Amino acid sequence: MRNSDASLTTVARAIVGETSEPLIDMVRLKLGVLTPRLQASARNERNAPSIATIKNKLTRVEKLANELCEAINDKDLRTAWHDINFDDPAAIFHVEDWAERARRAKDQLKPTKRSKVRDELLSQLPWGELRTQRHCALVVGLFWEAAHGKWPSKRNSAAQKACKALYFFVSGINVGSVANPENSRWGKVLCDAEKRSLSGCPITFIIRELCKPITTFIQETRLH
Repeated sequence: MRNSDASLTTVARAIVGETSEPLIDMVRLKLGVLTPRLQASARNERNAPSIATIKNKLTRVEKLANELCEAINDKDLRTAWHDINFDDPAAIFHVEDWAERARRAKDQLKPTKRSKVRDELLSQLPWGELRTQRHCALVVGLFWEAAHGKWPSKRNSAAQKACKALYFFVSGINVGSVANPENSRWGKVLCDAEKRSLSGCPITFIIRELCKPITTFIQETRLH
């Protein structure tokens, strides 16, 4: 068994419990379908620009806009602008506006808004507004729902361990202790993911469709 399979088996076993190996294998294979997207999401999130990078770029825009504005209004150059009517404010393309816009955007990038700004940036990445940790919790929650008939509680230690293991597998980052399920960050992420699952998030439908064979397998096994 490859290391990647072993890691997903750990996640699958945490989700379905110590049940039949065929069911664990099925869950592992289904998780394998989703992990490339989760890994891409983690890479994109990791590469999302920092607040400092954004501020530096906005400062550059502001500086260039101001320099361009000065150049356009330079009296020595006006004789060269044969196709511009300087009596028409719109003729210089509202260059001043770009400098002001850059200043306003930069002023809004305060440390307290870091998460909001990064969420807005990450919303342009694959899988929409969900961050990778929430992706993992959503996957675990929906697989758990398919296997057990209901969403795991925020204090469910097995579900928390599955979230932590899946996130580590796709991102390489070990986040959050699950030693105390009462106060684990993964419990909060699971709770948030459940709300997302009820809000009509498109990826929820995709995962639920992927999970249907799991529910069918369990039902057929119980009949026999």
